Amino acid sequence: MKLHTRLLILIYFGLLSSLVFAGSTGKISGNVIDASTGEGLPFANVFINGTGMGAATDIDGHFTILNVPPGVYSVTASVVGYQKQTIKDIRVNVDFTTNLEFKLNPGSVEMAAIVVEGDRNPLIRQDLTNPTVAITSKTIDELPVDQISDVIRLQAGVSVSDDGKIHIRGGYGNEIAYTLNGISLNDPYGNQRSIGLATNAVQEVSVSTGTFNAEYGNALSGVVNYVTKEGGDKLSFSLRGYAGDYVTSHSDLFTNIDDIDPVNRGRMEATLGGPIPFTNNKLKIFVSSVYENFKGSLYGKRLYNPSDSYLSPESFRDGDPRKGTPTDPYIFNPYNSNSKGLPTGGGAIVPMNPSENWNLQGNMSYRLSSLVKLRYEAVYNKGKYQKYIRSYKFNPDGRRTWRAEGLIQTLDLTHTVNANMFYTLKASYGYNQSEAYLYKNLTDSRYLPPLYRRTVGNTTFLAGGTDNRRFYRKTETATVKGDLVAQLFTSHEVKAGFEARFHKLNVESFSVEIGKQNPDGSFGTLTNDDILYDSTLTLIRRKPTSPALITQYTKYPVDGAVYIQDKIELAKTLILNIGLRYEYFDPKSVYNPELNQDLLSEQFGFITKNAEAAKIKQRLSPRISISYPITDRGVIRFSYGHFYQNGSLSRLYRNPEFFVTNVGSTPTFGNPNVNLQRSVQYEIGLQQQLTDNFKFDLTGFYKDVRDYIFTQSVFTTTGREFRILTNLAYSNVRGLTLSLTQRRSRDGMFYANLDYTFQVAEGNRTYPADDLFFSEASGKQSETYLVPLSFDRQHIINASFGLYDQGNWTLGVIANFQTGTPYTPILPTTIPRVITYIQNSGRKTIQWNVDFKFEKYFEVGNFRYSLFLQVQNLFDTENERLVYNSTGRALSAVEETSNSFQFTDIKKRINRSDPGLFGIDEINGYYSKRPERISRPREVRLGFSVIF
Repeated sequence: MKLHTRLLILIYFGLLSSLVFAGSTGKISGNVIDASTGEGLPFANVFINGTGMGAATDIDGHFTILNVPPGVYSVTASVVGYQKQTIKDIRVNVDFTTNLEFKLNPGSVEMAAIVVEGDRNPLIRQDLTNPTVAITSKTIDELPVDQISDVIRLQAGVSVSDDGKIHIRGGYGNEIAYTLNGISLNDPYGNQRSIGLATNAVQEVSVSTGTFNAEYGNALSGVVNYVTKEGGDKLSFSLRGYAGDYVTSHSDLFTNIDDIDPVNRGRMEATLGGPIPFTNNKLKIFVSSVYENFKGSLYGKRLYNPSDSYLSPESFRDGDPRKGTPTDPYIFNPYNSNSKGLPTGGGAIVPMNPSENWNLQGNMSYRLSSLVKLRYEAVYNKGKYQKYIRSYKFNPDGRRTWRAEGLIQTLDLTHTVNANMFYTLKASYGYNQSEAYLYKNLTDSRYLPPLYRRTVGNTTFLAGGTDNRRFYRKTETATVKGDLVAQLFTSHEVKAGFEARFHKLNVESFSVEIGKQNPDGSFGTLTNDDILYDSTLTLIRRKPTSPALITQYTKYPVDGAVYIQDKIELAKTLILNIGLRYEYFDPKSVYNPELNQDLLSEQFGFITKNAEAAKIKQRLSPRISISYPITDRGVIRFSYGHFYQNGSLSRLYRNPEFFVTNVGSTPTFGNPNVNLQRSVQYEIGLQQQLTDNFKFDLTGFYKDVRDYIFTQSVFTTTGREFRILTNLAYSNVRGLTLSLTQRRSRDGMFYANLDYTFQVAEGNRTYPADDLFFSEASGKQSETYLVPLSFDRQHIINASFGLYDQGNWTLGVIANFQTGTPYTPILPTTIPRVITYIQNSGRKTIQWNVDFKFEKYFEVGNFRYSLFLQVQNLFDTENERLVYNSTGRALSAVEETSNSFQFTDIKKRINRSDPGLFGIDEINGYYSKRPERISRPREVRLGFSVIF
């Protein structure tokens, strides 16, 4: 069956189902009763103040209001013969039901409404069947954070690896589904979020840290859904910014850190929203923008320019005045005919990890009628940054710059069919582009031959040369999605959905090939003497012509899904979520099922004799979760589900032409025919409210992951080795989380959250690589066993607390304590090895950190102002991120003593004052002065805000 036919069937089936707008609204449900008799009042009007949303009660006095955006509302109930009642400060969260009960007293409907205080921040969610946390914009504003990820990482079950990636319940960093108002943000190239959202654009972020409903898919570990703000009935404007720098006592480790620059980091945010004039409040907009510039925290010194390099004197021809012995001083800038043998850098201090980012988000909504709403939204992100690379510390201008750009546009139509049903149709287009290069034009004359890339002595410091690598990748995605929700038989909220995504993936990666032009015009290999002595030399810079030196492909994969789910709410006795999801993935590529045989017959070149189209992958994943209220303050829950995810396309499409350089090489191949990765998860939890404002949540979980993609070594029957992507990896995770919440009382100031996570995340070993292979001759796989995953943290404690004086000031603190991640102990080669350590059998040191924020508010007329102080890493803690395998520490290595003669020659040259060299402290601190291995020091920021 052709692809377009399959997709038509998929979409048709989806439209036949009652589909829900996944993850952008909640609902309000409840009863209106006679206060004296307790009987339900039929045909009462229930409406959300200030909106057009409402419903009428049924014969039993029950009502449901669907499709309510997240936020805080006042809700009023009225019926003829009774006095109206308003419940204010009602919180609605995405995918949750807010239950209300109105007790009306006899009286005139014209009388002023009785106002009752609602539950702005409910502690117990009766319908919490999966571990989901709703993070509101108010929470983000009060805490010392400026990135949404800073709040996500505080949740129970969430850990952060030393490279900054977020992991949920022991899963890899690319196992999380990110969605924007229900539309997927994940780029299939790496299964990572394609675009970022600024904090000022978000109304609510819901984080599912484990099992999740059938409306979400293509994820093994969790879901993060962003719901953006919309324009209100009144014009609003805000401006917020800060600037700051590092203030630390660790100037001995961080070069130039004591040279305070008040605008080393600067950030400016702005929002504008409200109705468009002369549209009768039917057309509303909301726009937000963020610009951030970071000059850097790690510094280098420009001793050398890329064109400098150096040669040892014996490298010159006889007769050249620079000719000498190997022990003579180095000759710098040797390829310049006017050189005096010295470097030309000048010695300026240069930041080596700067970044610049700009984010723009906007949406426009228009009500065609009271029942039909049209909404357009766009998010654009653009940034650039440089990575700190230690080898370029004294040649900082030789590094390439990474550039990223992304855009997503969505258009959706929401039609409320009746009080119990609405549907949404969505279409979106987006792209995510990443590129890295030193110079934009690959023929730029500043690209230098690899001969210039020479390290000083036996250090890793480059005395010249350019990074000639170039990378370009662009993913374009078009999405169609249909959603509808139906409230049936009072207790059934039926959901289902379809989504189809069509991708175009374009990848190109290579190093600029530089050679000489031969007399016949052909491309020739360049030698050192050519550059030194050939006055007629003409250099050629080009894209490589050999398939072994370039990765280049364009692919058009397709994925889709259909789901159906029923949320059964049996008053206060039972809430049951049951659903089924169908996943579809077509890699639109080829694989070679007879690769081993083709290698034997063809040996090298394009090994495609038996290549054929990769199979379409289809899977069904059942989900069930139950919430059982044991009291009005206690709820037990249980959930179980199957979850599938496509492998990262960057790995599936590796070496897509199956090219082998020569008979002696060990080729590596991707495999677009691998199965979808699968996890089966179980969990049980308890919510218990102990006082009016204090509760705990205890959860135990287990996750079994099979068909993990893994690159396996294979030996053919003749002993030929090759490596290919397989589904042979496995992992499991088990653990528990405990969350304690102290809610701020109605007239109180203090609030606090404490989250503890214990987990053990293990997977197949991958070291030593030589021990892991499959032998076709014996038909056996080498022995394997489970080891801790590289990002596993067994104990994590996150605490956030604050004081809040309404309209006056706020104080927020975040504290984190966590055990270190694993590492593999390896002794240096200079020590005779008497033992090979088990992979990840060592643990890095414990890490901890505290962040602080204080904000003071002022009001002048309709404007609200604030000044704030924010301190990251308040106690200037040195957390060890990267460690030496020989010691497990970041700033000391066994190699310092086991190989004490390593730098004898370069030390001698420095001590005798040879020209062009760095100081002796760089050698003495070669292993110990490594700031990139340590967390960033204390950073102090001063800021302001203006709100209208």
